[in-house]
Amino acid sequence: MKKEDIEGQRKELQDYVAVHGVSGYKQFLDNHLNQWMKYPLRIAVTNSSGHGKSSLINTLRGLKSKSPGAAKVGVVECTNTVTKYPDPKHPSLIYYDLPGVGTPSYPRDQYFEIIKKQTKDGVDICDFDFFLIVSTSRFTENDMWLVEQTQKFGKEFYFLRTKVDIDLENGFKDYPNDYNESTVLFNQYKVY
Repeated sequence: MKKEDIEGQRKELQDYVAVHGVSGYKQFLDNHLNQWMKYPLRIAVTNSSGHGKSSLINTLRGLKSKSPGAAKVGVVECTNTVTKYPDPKHPSLIYYDLPGVGTPSYPRDQYFEIIKKQTKDGVDICDFDFFLIVSTSRFTENDMWLVEQTQKFGKEFYFLRTKVDIDLENGFKDYPNDYNESTVLFNQYKVY
């Protein structure tokens, strides 16, 4: 928050207290604390096809795959168009399920242009407030490209690792006699 914003809010609070009395400060704070709920927060959920983006969105929204309004999930590419999913408890929190980058329908060099054309409200990369870059297994060129794009436009992002259970299961199958879950997890998150 900028210094000017803080000073502006301080003045606004003083004016509010002057009109409503000292006991009115609580109502003033309550009004401001809940103000964030009035503005949309657009979160893009992206990466390659098959990384579990739609499943993640369902989980974040507290829904199962068969729940009404849930994102479609499956073992084949399910997300063919940009779909927005408001959070059931906080409707201004909107997850955008983006199709997989690097597929024939969504080549990297045209990815965000195609996304903009597909969204009903013409959402551009600049319009997303935050990115969740969903990754599985190894770090890929698409992962790096998405990081570069988000940074280029000054956007914040988190990497989320999905399908860890599959890697743990494979680690056990590959090395049943000396399997160590902590070692498998550590090796998954090494930075090279």
